[in-house]
Parts: sequence; structure tokens; C-alpha cells
Amino acid sequence: MFNPQYAPRYLDKNKDHLQYFTVLFISFLRGCFSGREQGNIRWCEDLDKTEIVIADQNNMVTDKYLPRIITVRGQTMPLPIMMKDFCEEDPATRAQKRSKLMDTSITFHCIAKLGIEAQYLAQQVQEYIDAYYLVLQKKGIHKINRTMNISPETPANAVFNPEVVPEGVLIMVSCQFWYRHTFTVTPSNLPAAREVENYVSASIGGQQKSTLSSIRPEHIGVATTNPDIKLDIQKPPVEKL
Repeated sequence: MFNPQYAPRYLDKNKDHLQYFTVLFISFLRGCFSGREQGNIRWCEDLDKTEIVIADQNNMVTDKYLPRIITVRGQTMPLPIMMKDFCEEDPATRAQKRSKLMDTSITFHCIAKLGIEAQYLAQQVQEYIDAYYLVLQKKGIHKINRTMNISPETPANAVFNPEVVPEGVLIMVSCQFWYRHTFTVTPSNLPAAREVENYVSASIGGQQKSTLSSIRPEHIGVATTNPDIKLDIQKPPVEKL
């Protein structure tokens, strides 16, 4: 849950990349609307003084606060492109950093009491991203599709309960973007990966689960000709005298 009353906390775009870009767009829109004049849909941190609420879909704000912009992240999928960073390699563990190009989108739900106000919010969101897209790309986004889709207005009483809020119109702005996701890959013969393999084998095979301390390290300098694949480590060949 992203509380709209507090400033966004620090997030690592590689460890928590999905939430990072959601917070990035929220902070971006807050910065854009905070520079507006008082009375012209100006955002501020005080929930009682702000003229617009900008948060994610898990906010705890009641329906009485209008207008608002709610962010919802769309489907995310990796593209069939793998980039290997040869300069980022740990000589001790041979762990390598690899990167994937991710394709995703984010939708801004512009909600207001009147349709013309919701339409104005959607137009402002589209114009801000189109004008200042380089600010977002400097913060980790590879590319932003500046051709954004703006949906039509929703019918009356389709957003809120008419008994609580008699009026409420929703217009959505969809923005597609791509970003680079970096992760660490370790060789399959290292203890960390072998521990996972041992645990999986024990779980599905009913064997006793082994820990990292019980895994035998590999022998260094053993000949690699004709290995015995039935053993977990390779025995050196026996020479006849």
C-alpha cells in the first residue's frame, strides 16, 4: 500500500522493480501537479489541503476525496532479448549479472465528479508524460511510448456507489514503457544452486533434506575426461602400473 500522505521511500529498481516504477510514476505526477497554482488542481502532501489525490490502487483514501489519479500497473513480460554484462562478474563465485528488457504498462485512472474535469485530468497526464518523458527515462526507464491511449468516459454511477458519491466519472490513460531488469545468475555447480537442487530432490523424492554445510565441495584439478555422471563429484581415473 502506498500511503499518499508520506513521501515515497527508497526502492531498488532491480530487487523490487515492479513497485519501483509504480512509485516513480506517482512521484512524477505529484511533482508535476505540485507546481501548479493554488486553485488549479494543485497537489500537496497534506491530505486535507491537497486539491487532488495521486496514489496507487491500494490506497486507504475514502471516496469523498475527488478528483484523484490512481495508478494501476498492467501486464509485464520479458522480451526475448538477453544481455550479458561481462564486466560484472564475481571472480570468487563466478556469479554473473544479466539483464532482460521488460515490456509493461501503467494505467492512470482519472476520477472526478464531472466528465469534463476527468477529461481535463487525463489530458494533463498525457501532456506531462509527453513533455517530461526524459525525466522518467533518467530514473531507469529504457523507453516510453509517448503515443498514449485515453479511454472514453464511464457511464453515470459506474465508479462509485450513488448513495455515497452521487457523481463520479472515470477516464483511463494507458502508457506503455520498457525497462531493463538486472539480476544475478550463479553457475549450476556452485553450492548455492546445488543446495536448491538437493532440497527439491529431497522434497519430491522423500529423501532427507541436506543443508549447505553437508554438501561436499568440488575437487579442484580433477581430470575432466570421461566423467562418471552417476556421482555428485568426479573421481580421478585409476592408472595401471
